[in-house]
Amino acid sequence: DHTRDKKYVKFYHSTEWNNVRQQALRRDKGLCQYCLREKEITYADMVHHIVEVRTDWTKRLVLSNLISLCDSCHSKIKHKR
Repeated sequence: DHTRDKKYVKFYHSTEWNNVRQQALRRDKGLCQYCLREKEITYADMVHHIVEVRTDWTKRLVLSNLISLCDSCHSKIKHKR
């Protein structure tokens, strides 16, 4: 089932998420943090929740729970459905 829960859709379109997402990208200099560990420079396409929102809603806007990643690295992460 590919329908998304309205709570999460609303969150990912919120000003609060956009603001903290931008903070994470600035903190990480817009670079994929996983690629940097491998000494590669790749621009981040997204900001990932280390502890997923579905696992702990209270960490959804916690900057230390966010990491900037490129699409390739993000796609390698197993996500809960």
